[in-house]
Amino acid sequence: MGIASGLVVGCLGGAVIWALGLASLLTGVVLGGLYGLLFTLLVGRRAGSPGAGLLWGFGYAFLLWLAGPAGLFPLLGDSGAASAEVPAMGMLDTRPRPLPPA
Repeated sequence: MGIASGLVVGCLGGAVIWALGLASLLTGVVLGGLYGLLFTLLVGRRAGSPGAGLLWGFGYAFLLWLAGPAGLFPLLGDSGAASAEVPAMGMLDTRPRPLPPA
């Protein structure tokens, strides 16, 4: 039951990402399913309560963020994304900005 539910929840999360227009249907659902399956295999036994599942989910998402947008993607270079609009490290915008006129 655990592995199937992880796969289903991951696919549903990927479908939400697709509905928001942030991924294609295939990549959203397939990668979502793989991420859900991997989460279930890695920490399914430890996430026994909703609170524990939430904390393990935050930790898992943080590790995926470190591995992807903050770690591996910048090393691989520009993959065709509009890198001028995407801040460094995936979400932290550290570029200096001029102050607005007073």
